[in-house]
Amino acid sequence: MTILHQEEPLLAKVVGVEDTSRESPVPTEPPPVVVLRSVDQQREEKRGEIALLLVRLLAGLGAGALALLASAGWLRLDIASIKEILTVVFPSVVALVGTVIGFYFGGRVETSASRRGTTGHGRPNP
Repeated sequence: MTILHQEEPLLAKVVGVEDTSRESPVPTEPPPVVVLRSVDQQREEKRGEIALLLVRLLAGLGAGALALLASAGWLRLDIASIKEILTVVFPSVVALVGTVIGFYFGGRVETSASRRGTTGHGRPNP
């Protein structure tokens, strides 16, 4: 009667611990980089995002209006009603975009002027 004896592994296996001896000691991905921004930087970023969003809205409205006018004959739409809708909507969006862009660039001038120690008009702060 022969009893086969299996060899014990050289490393004792501990319950709950994984064998990481074959893994690379170098991490596969770098740790995340945390960028700290001041409130002013975050405000400028949000102002820019809002201004860009509204400019895109204006561009989309203009492209949609052109597409609607171009396809009015094919869709059998009345051009006078399209024109009436656009005369109500388009000036409102243009005024909104103009106000936001003015606010955005006005805020940038004030911020850069305060860093230089002058007012927004190039005069020194009192």
